[in-house]
Amino acid sequence: MDRKEMEQTVRRALGHAAKMVEEQERLRMLRDQLENIKVGGGMGEGHGGGGVSDKVAGEAARREEIRHEMAMCEKQIQRHWKECFRVHRLLFDVLPEDERRLVMLRCGQGLSWTQIVFKCKYSRAQCFRKYRRAMDKIGKHWEEVTASQAVRKKKKP
Repeated sequence: MDRKEMEQTVRRALGHAAKMVEEQERLRMLRDQLENIKVGGGMGEGHGGGGVSDKVAGEAARREEIRHEMAMCEKQIQRHWKECFRVHRLLFDVLPEDERRLVMLRCGQGLSWTQIVFKCKYSRAQCFRKYRRAMDKIGKHWEEVTASQAVRKKKKP
Protein backbone atom coordinates (compact mmCIF):
# COMPACT_ATOMS: atom_id res chain seq x y z
CA MET A 1 0.00 0.00 0.00
CA ASP A 2 1.56 3.31 -1.02
CA ARG A 3 1.48 6.48 1.06
CA LYS A 4 -1.48 8.00 -0.78
CA GLU A 5 -3.61 4.87 -0.26
CA MET A 6 -2.55 4.76 3.38
CA GLU A 7 -3.54 8.40 3.84
CA GLN A 8 -6.96 7.74 2.30
CA THR A 9 -7.44 4.71 4.54
CA VAL A 10 -6.53 6.67 7.67
CA ARG A 11 -8.76 9.57 6.58
CA ARG A 12 -11.69 7.23 6.01
CA ALA A 13 -11.14 5.52 9.35
CA LEU A 14 -10.88 8.80 11.25
CA GLY A 15 -14.06 9.93 9.52
CA HIS A 16 -15.94 7.39 11.60
CA ALA A 17 -15.78 9.80 14.53
CA ALA A 18 -17.78 12.41 12.63
CA LYS A 19 -20.25 9.80 11.46
CA MET A 20 -20.66 8.57 15.02
CA VAL A 21 -21.53 12.11 16.17
CA GLU A 22 -24.12 12.36 13.37
CA GLU A 23 -25.68 9.06 14.40
CA GLN A 24 -25.78 10.15 18.04
CA GLU A 25 -27.62 13.31 17.02
CA ARG A 26 -30.04 11.24 14.93
CA LEU A 27 -30.63 8.93 17.89
CA ARG A 28 -31.40 11.91 20.13
CA MET A 29 -33.92 13.21 17.58
CA LEU A 30 -35.57 9.79 17.35
CA ARG A 31 -35.86 9.63 21.14
CA ASP A 32 -37.52 13.05 21.13
CA GLN A 33 -39.94 11.92 18.43
CA LEU A 34 -40.79 8.82 20.43
CA GLU A 35 -41.52 10.89 23.54
CA ASN A 36 -43.73 13.28 21.57
CA ILE A 37 -46.06 10.62 20.22
CA LYS A 38 -49.20 10.61 22.30
CA VAL A 39 -50.90 7.26 22.49
CA GLY A 40 -54.63 7.21 22.95
CA GLY A 41 -57.23 9.88 22.73
CA GLY A 42 -60.03 11.21 24.80
CA MET A 43 -63.60 10.09 24.56
CA GLY A 44 -65.54 11.85 21.89
CA GLU A 45 -62.66 12.10 19.45
CA GLY A 46 -63.20 10.69 16.04
CA HIS A 47 -66.77 11.02 14.90
CA GLY A 48 -67.62 7.82 13.17
CA GLY A 49 -66.79 4.26 13.94
CA GLY A 50 -63.30 3.39 15.09
CA GLY A 51 -61.63 6.81 14.76
CA VAL A 52 -59.85 6.65 18.09
CA SER A 53 -58.68 3.07 17.71
CA ASP A 54 -57.36 3.83 14.21
CA LYS A 55 -55.38 6.74 15.59
CA VAL A 56 -54.00 4.65 18.46
CA ALA A 57 -53.02 1.87 16.06
CA GLY A 58 -51.26 4.38 13.79
CA GLU A 59 -49.38 5.89 16.73
CA ALA A 60 -48.36 2.45 17.98
CA ALA A 61 -47.09 1.54 14.51
CA ARG A 62 -45.11 4.78 14.33
CA ARG A 63 -43.62 4.09 17.78
CA GLU A 64 -42.53 0.64 16.63
CA GLU A 65 -41.01 2.14 13.48
CA ILE A 66 -39.05 4.69 15.53
CA ARG A 67 -37.84 1.97 17.92
CA HIS A 68 -36.56 -0.02 14.93
CA GLU A 69 -34.76 3.07 13.57
CA MET A 70 -33.24 3.64 17.01
CA ALA A 71 -31.94 0.07 17.14
CA MET A 72 -30.36 0.46 13.70
CA CYS A 73 -28.85 3.78 14.75
CA GLU A 74 -27.36 2.22 17.90
CA LYS A 75 -25.79 -0.54 15.77
CA GLN A 76 -24.22 2.08 13.51
CA ILE A 77 -22.87 4.01 16.49
CA GLN A 78 -21.34 0.80 17.84
CA ARG A 79 -19.74 0.03 14.46
CA HIS A 80 -18.30 3.55 14.16
CA TRP A 81 -17.06 3.41 17.74
CA LYS A 82 -15.21 0.13 17.13
CA GLU A 83 -13.55 1.53 14.01
CA CYS A 84 -12.56 4.75 15.80
CA PHE A 85 -11.13 2.77 18.67
CA ARG A 86 -9.15 0.53 16.32
CA VAL A 87 -7.61 3.46 14.45
CA HIS A 88 -6.88 5.51 17.56
CA ARG A 89 -5.30 2.46 19.15
CA LEU A 90 -3.10 2.06 16.07
CA LEU A 91 -2.08 5.73 16.18
CA PHE A 92 -1.32 5.62 19.92
CA ASP A 93 0.61 2.34 19.68
CA VAL A 94 2.69 3.26 16.64
CA LEU A 95 3.25 7.02 16.68
CA PRO A 96 4.83 9.45 19.11
CA GLU A 97 2.71 12.42 20.15
CA ASP A 98 4.03 14.96 17.62
CA GLU A 99 3.53 12.65 14.63
CA ARG A 100 0.13 11.52 15.90
CA ARG A 101 -0.97 15.14 16.20
CA LEU A 102 0.06 15.86 12.61
CA VAL A 103 -1.85 12.83 11.32
CA MET A 104 -4.95 13.77 13.33
CA LEU A 105 -4.86 17.38 12.10
CA ARG A 106 -4.27 16.43 8.47
CA CYS A 107 -6.37 13.27 8.12
CA GLY A 108 -8.84 13.59 10.97
CA GLN A 109 -9.68 17.29 10.76
CA GLY A 110 -8.67 17.85 7.13
CA LEU A 111 -6.63 20.98 7.87
CA SER A 112 -4.40 22.56 5.24
CA TRP A 113 -0.64 22.49 5.68
CA THR A 114 -0.68 26.22 6.39
CA GLN A 115 -3.14 25.69 9.25
CA ILE A 116 -1.11 22.76 10.57
CA VAL A 117 2.14 24.79 10.50
CA PHE A 118 0.41 27.55 12.47
CA LYS A 119 -1.05 25.13 15.06
CA CYS A 120 2.05 22.97 15.56
CA LYS A 121 4.65 25.75 15.44
CA TYR A 122 6.91 23.64 13.18
CA SER A 123 8.35 24.75 9.87
CA ARG A 124 6.52 23.55 6.77
CA ALA A 125 9.44 21.22 5.94
CA GLN A 126 9.38 19.74 9.46
CA CYS A 127 5.65 19.11 9.15
CA PHE A 128 6.15 17.31 5.82
CA ARG A 129 9.01 15.19 7.18
CA LYS A 130 7.20 14.22 10.38
CA TYR A 131 3.99 13.46 8.51
CA ARG A 132 5.81 11.32 5.92
CA ARG A 133 7.61 9.47 8.72
CA ALA A 134 4.30 8.87 10.52
CA MET A 135 2.60 7.54 7.40
CA ASP A 136 5.58 5.24 6.74
CA LYS A 137 5.33 3.89 10.31
CA ILE A 138 1.60 3.33 9.94
CA GLY A 139 2.15 1.58 6.61
CA LYS A 140 4.86 -0.66 8.01
CA HIS A 141 2.74 -1.56 11.04
CA TRP A 142 -0.28 -2.21 8.80
CA GLU A 143 1.77 -4.59 6.60
CA GLU A 144 3.07 -6.44 9.67
CA VAL A 145 -0.46 -6.86 11.05
CA THR A 146 -1.77 -8.01 7.69
CA ALA A 147 1.08 -10.51 7.32
CA SER A 148 0.55 -11.92 10.83
CA GLN A 149 -3.19 -12.27 10.17
CA ALA A 150 -2.45 -14.16 6.94
CA VAL A 151 -0.13 -16.53 8.85
CA ARG A 152 -2.82 -17.17 11.48
CA LYS A 153 -5.40 -17.97 8.80
CA LYS A 154 -3.05 -20.50 7.20
CA LYS A 155 -2.50 -22.28 10.55
CA LYS A 156 -6.25 -22.77 11.11
CA PRO A 157 -7.54 -26.05 9.62
